[in-house]
Amino acid sequence: MKNKKELLLRIRDAVRREATKIDGFKNGAIRITLQPIAEEADLWIDGIGDFEQFFNPITRTNEGHNDIPRYETCIPITPGGSFVIRWKDEETGEEMDVDTYAFSALKIAYLSRVVEKGKGMASSTMLDEPNLTEDNGFGKHPGALCVKVNRECAIPVSVRNRSYVENIPYLYIFVCVSGAKSEEDEQCAKASIDVIKEFFGEKFSFEYHYFG
Repeated sequence: MKNKKELLLRIRDAVRREATKIDGFKNGAIRITLQPIAEEADLWIDGIGDFEQFFNPITRTNEGHNDIPRYETCIPITPGGSFVIRWKDEETGEEMDVDTYAFSALKIAYLSRVVEKGKGMASSTMLDEPNLTEDNGFGKHPGALCVKVNRECAIPVSVRNRSYVENIPYLYIFVCVSGAKSEEDEQCAKASIDVIKEFFGEKFSFEYHYFG
């Protein structure tokens, strides 16, 4: 399989191509977060995770612990562009500087909560939790998505040396765009889905939000 750097560059380039279709979208952020589920994925990332948890068939419980980091890459929306944008509050008319480097992290934090709750794979999904505010580290705005990558694995069975294929959870890939209008951020982030599917290929399956 190709290396992590190539995946990041392909996502970056696809998102940037989409951003060129939006007038004035010169500054902003593309944040890509890799969260391994399987140790194999962490090794592919050249990561520092520990996967020590195992299932004890006698007690039928999980024992040990996993220590799994997230791996972050944040890139300007255009080559040489800034993460800081000038934003105008439509209600008050006030203009202010907004750091999309930071705000993209808030949107992924919120999406992580959505995924963890099993409610969806896009930050446009609204959870009925009033404490998920920006002050608490959650950005409830469209523009972030998650692709869950599953690896096909042949599971042996004892009957005549046969096996069956099972999809094993492998890796979460979060992609967030921040800097334009919410629906435009989402439009740009969506460009990453086909890139991810093509990169990993036929021996993997994928779960993600189907945008209308």
